[in-house]
Formats: sequence, structure tokens, C-alpha cells
Amino acid sequence: MWSLIDLAPLDTDIDEKAENVRTLIETLNKVGYNELALRVKRFDETTREAISADYKALPRCVYQGDLNGTNILSENGHFKGLIDFNLSGTEVNINCFLNETNWFPSDYEFDTMDIEEIVYRVNDYQNELLKSIFKHYSLNPLESRLFPYYKRIVDLEQYPNVCQMVRYLKDGARREKAVRLVETLISK
Repeated sequence: MWSLIDLAPLDTDIDEKAENVRTLIETLNKVGYNELALRVKRFDETTREAISADYKALPRCVYQGDLNGTNILSENGHFKGLIDFNLSGTEVNINCFLNETNWFPSDYEFDTMDIEEIVYRVNDYQNELLKSIFKHYSLNPLESRLFPYYKRIVDLEQYPNVCQMVRYLKDGARREKAVRLVETLISK
């Protein structure tokens, strides 16, 4: 549900990103990377702290929450609307933009690309998609200031990304590269 700080309709005690980072930290600890787990925890805390004071003033939107082909109405190939808002909620615009445009490598890409290529692709792919959004939406000064913090959290803590990282951390053959990717994402 992309939630960060505020709770989405299906969240109970913590937002989705906090739940995801908790899973990542637990996995890092289980596979023996306790220091990195602490660094990830600190990264999350300091990044959230940078957002927390001002996030309530950020513009928000309603999101669909279950966006897929069965919930998009079209006629003759033209978009007409969305249906099925049972998982909808409101969220900070820039958080939605970043979650919608996020990229993470497939297994093949993870195995064949080096860390610098992966991070470049994360940024390049997202920037290309964001160009379409920013043709029609201008960030206000507060959004511009907080955008990099939201991006850092989304890059590491989006649900599919965490699921893959956890799988890679449990895979002895991919573990070291996954660790380097986590280190790179929290350092940028």
C-alpha cells in the first residue's frame, strides 16, 4: 500500500515501509550482518526524521491501492477511469510518484549487472518515468526538499524490493552482492 509514516487502510500498528525495513533488518541479523542491520535501522530512522516534521504539509492524493488491468476502464484503447477502490487511501503525492516509478532488478539483471549498473538503472528508469509526471505536475519547495528522502526510503524499502533482497540474502550465492547493494542504497 506504499504507506510511509501514515497508516494505509490495511496497516495496523506500523506503516508498510516500516514493516518492510523490519523484515530486511531481521533477515540481515539472521544471516550474520548485525552491523549492517544497525546501519539500515539508523538509515531508516534518520531518513524518517528528516521527513516527519513537515510531511503533514505535503500535498496528497487518493490512490487506488489495487491498480491492475482489471481495475482500469478503457474504450478503444483510451483511458476512461478506475474502479474498485476498496483498497484506496490517501498518501503524499511524491511518495506515490516514487513508488509507481520504482525499478528493481530481475534475478537475471541482478546476476549479470554490477552494483553501479543496478543503482544507475534504478535512478535512470525512475527519472525517465518521472519526466511524464513532471510534465503535468510541479513540485512545490517542500516537496522538492523532501523528495530525496522519500526516494531513498522507496529505493530500499518498497515491498517487492525487500522481498527480493531477503531472498538474495538467504541465497549464499547472491548474499554478498545483496549486502553490497543494501550498503550502496543506504549510502547514496
